[in-house]
Amino acid sequence: MTPNKEDYLKCIYNISISKEKVTNKLVAEIMNVSKPAVTEMLRKLVNSKLIEKDNSKGYTLTEEALILVSNVVRKHRLLEVFLLEHLAYPTNKVHEEAEILEHAVSDFFIDSLDKMLGHPNKCPHGSIIPQKNIILEDDIILLSEALQGKIYYVKRLSAKKEIADYLLGEGIKLGSKIIIKEKSSLGKIIKLEVDELTISLSDHLASHIFLATNNL
Repeated sequence: MTPNKEDYLKCIYNISISKEKVTNKLVAEIMNVSKPAVTEMLRKLVNSKLIEKDNSKGYTLTEEALILVSNVVRKHRLLEVFLLEHLAYPTNKVHEEAEILEHAVSDFFIDSLDKMLGHPNKCPHGSIIPQKNIILEDDIILLSEALQGKIYYVKRLSAKKEIADYLLGEGIKLGSKIIIKEKSSLGKIIKLEVDELTISLSDHLASHIFLATNNL
């Protein structure tokens, strides 16, 4: 599996988490490549039986691809823990560095790293570190999709430094208790209570905050 194919599979998985239809256009925008290049790669992935075309969901990952993505995510998140806890990397730098390293290290290295780290179950951003060869199941939703009046907890923030820094400045951090108080009629502005402090966010910023109904 080439690093490029792994990145495409991760991209499709991440889009599907937000419950958006996975289209050529959306993949091209996120991967920052041309639509013809995306179309060609998706064709190869379909032929390799790693993705399937669905009329309602767009492109979806097969079980084999889900396991591949899960193992790449496992590598990435274990590397983040290592960089933060043993090399003293700043939290906002570990994601970018792990993106580079995840394609370079072997499975044996990652298994050894997992053992050395004491088999951590969460990365520095609060996401679950999946077990090897087990399909990743992050039971999370976007803040922009959260129901009004229900209690949620922040499980992950955007990996984009400028957005994560802004959200932290607004008091939104891992583990924060969030209640949606009000949504505008067009769904563009969301008023929410964060640890008993009321703030307003745009729908765009809300799409960079991941929530769960438990704080485990």
